[in-house]
Amino acid sequence: MSKYMILWLVAALLSSAVSASSADTLLIEQIGAGHIAGIQQASPKSYARITQTDTGNTALIGQGGAMADRVAMTEAIDEGYLANFTLLDTVGQGGRDNSASVIQAGDGQQALILQGGERNSAVMEQSGSANRGAVLQEGAGNFATLEQAGAGNLGIILSVGDDNTATLVQDGLENRGAISLAGSRNQVRLTEIGNRNDATVTILGNDNGYELNILASDKQVAVKIQGDNVPLPLSSLTIRD
Repeated sequence: MSKYMILWLVAALLSSAVSASSADTLLIEQIGAGHIAGIQQASPKSYARITQTDTGNTALIGQGGAMADRVAMTEAIDEGYLANFTLLDTVGQGGRDNSASVIQAGDGQQALILQGGERNSAVMEQSGSANRGAVLQEGAGNFATLEQAGAGNLGIILSVGDDNTATLVQDGLENRGAISLAGSRNQVRLTEIGNRNDATVTILGNDNGYELNILASDKQVAVKIQGDNVPLPLSSLTIRD
């Protein structure tokens, strides 16, 4: 079993199971064969949409109150993957006005979005084959975008706090990327265009911003910012072959 992500097991637990209040909006569109889709919402005024085409894609959206085992998730994100992750008791009561969307085209995509708190929004788009993505947000007013094209990419966004914005774009083969935010009002963009890159951006604090662009292959980059409104000599970095 892959150590990176247990998405297919989680989705299997909730395959075709939908629970929501009457104020929730749930949309699942599937074209093709062999898809697994699950939506679980335990909060009012939430919106979730899953669109799948082609074959063998997996998507799961969970939205509600506080997420369980935050420390374990943070440690896993720091390593660039999710380990021993389950959805059990993850979505609790409370929270509202969260929005999530997953659009999958191609074959063998795996997507997971979990949000706890209020007014969080997440968008994930996957094309190509065998890409894996996860967005986990807790707090209020956070926004995450994860775009994957190509094959075999792994992307993870973790945001704990308020009013954070995170964007992760991957295009190529077997890239690994992770954004981890613990604080408020941070803005991060990570772009990987190439093959077999491994990049992480971690911010622990408030009011920080950073942009990392890797337009190359076989690069390993780790950026960590700790503190509030940290003055940086460069607020962005672009790496080319």
